[in-house]
Amino acid sequence: MNRADLPPSHHLLPFAAPSGAVFDTIYLMLSYISTKHLVLVLGLLILNIVGFTLINPLNSPSIMLFLGFGLLAADFFLMFYVLTRITQKIFGRPRHSARRVASILTGVVIVLLALQSIGQLSVRDTIAVSLVCCLVYFYLSYYRPSQR
Repeated sequence: MNRADLPPSHHLLPFAAPSGAVFDTIYLMLSYISTKHLVLVLGLLILNIVGFTLINPLNSPSIMLFLGFGLLAADFFLMFYVLTRITQKIFGRPRHSARRVASILTGVVIVLLALQSIGQLSVRDTIAVSLVCCLVYFYLSYYRPSQR
């Protein structure tokens, strides 16, 4: 798919991107991301730069480590959410499951990072966390909120 194939409503960039396969791919991906998501990504980028340059894990209080871990979780959630939305728009999947998929993928990564950071990560733990998250996803995919 090329830039010319997209409808005018999908052209978010105010300039013409350079041509070439790499630039066309980047432009196509950016055209599927909403402006709200770009603002969130830039905001998290600024928070990451400020937060992770100021937090020294060797001499910071433990609450700062939890805040850094929470910021990392927000990064992963937004990354997975945007990637899920892009794949849903490209493949025409329904959009109601993007937040659920992003939440579960973020949970897997965060639990594995937490286990690794305390030195308790093993292959058995990785398999167990993956299986539990698959079960949670299938359970939530069949769950329908009650209609009032």
